[in-house]
Amino acid sequence: MADGRAINERALRVALARQLGVTLEPGEDPVQPALRDAKTQRALEAIATERGGEGAVATFQARFEQSAGRPAKRVNPALALVGQGSEDEAFYRALFDDLARRAPRPEAALAQLAQQRGVEVRRGLTEGTALDATRVAIGKVEPSTADKGGIASRLELGA
Repeated sequence: MADGRAINERALRVALARQLGVTLEPGEDPVQPALRDAKTQRALEAIATERGGEGAVATFQARFEQSAGRPAKRVNPALALVGQGSEDEAFYRALFDDLARRAPRPEAALAQLAQQRGVEVRRGLTEGTALDATRVAIGKVEPSTADKGGIASRLELGA
């Protein structure tokens, strides 16, 4: 689940950069969003509307206000034109997190990441050792859960 969330957050940062008119080089990792920036706030709201339709931001705002116990302070569209954003960074952090959490699970990207991990584990076991790489097989990719210590990888030894 941690990998899926990280992949979704990166995809959201890429979408946000695109929405802001930032061109990324292939493979370039977009920076963390400046959530107090008016353009970033407007771009997040635009992405939420693209993904959830008209009223998506208002619906999220109602949920946020209920859970936070206070009104959200959204960016004023007119003031955003002169660069004045909302000071409610918590609202925009929550919106970013919600967009990342609600994105479809990137199954293909997760499988590719797991396969790459298998290749790296095999390399770590065989490079500079007497163990022949042909004797180390990478098994079928299976879902796993993460804990605070990292991502679990199952290792089976056989003769």
